[in-house]
Amino acid sequence: MEKSSYLIKYLKIVLTYAIVILLGFTVFFLDDREVSNVFQGKVTVVIISIIKSIYFMIFNYKKIVEVSKKDLPYYEFLLFIGINVFLIIFSFAIDYSCLYWIEPTSFSNIPAGLSYPRIFFEFSYLSILSYTNFGYAEILAVSGYAKLLVIFEDVIAYSMTIFILADFVSLKESIRKRITLQSKKGKSADL
Repeated sequence: MEKSSYLIKYLKIVLTYAIVILLGFTVFFLDDREVSNVFQGKVTVVIISIIKSIYFMIFNYKKIVEVSKKDLPYYEFLLFIGINVFLIIFSFAIDYSCLYWIEPTSFSNIPAGLSYPRIFFEFSYLSILSYTNFGYAEILAVSGYAKLLVIFEDVIAYSMTIFILADFVSLKESIRKRITLQSKKGKSADL
């Protein structure tokens, strides 16, 4: 496969995730403009985060099955995972930021008066620590909504790390065996 087709393939993945991530910005924009008095920004952020989490998990599983079936080089798979991890971390940083902008008491240990870029940086830091499980973060989720977002990110991180990356070789082998069995059954049915 040519370099340009690799680039196009990964640009499509990034574009797909970018569209999903823009939902978070939409929530913040609508709440910031006070489109409706009934608008529940916190609930909307969490619902969108749930939808994104489910999307990320399904998309990752489908991609692993595709990589296994096509027997693509492992470095391509690692590139996909790297892009995917970056986009998930970025997505949750947006979710945390939006929730903070909607309800500043959702998180503790955020200094008052920070600019939007600095707030996003702080939540990017929280998202990286949450995703990688590298330890204690200075920023703490206080509200139930904030805790739910952290839980969703941790579930995705755990699933990808344990079930996908750590066991990719055996998953790939089991898919190959299933394909081989199906092709043998198909050939014996033709006889």
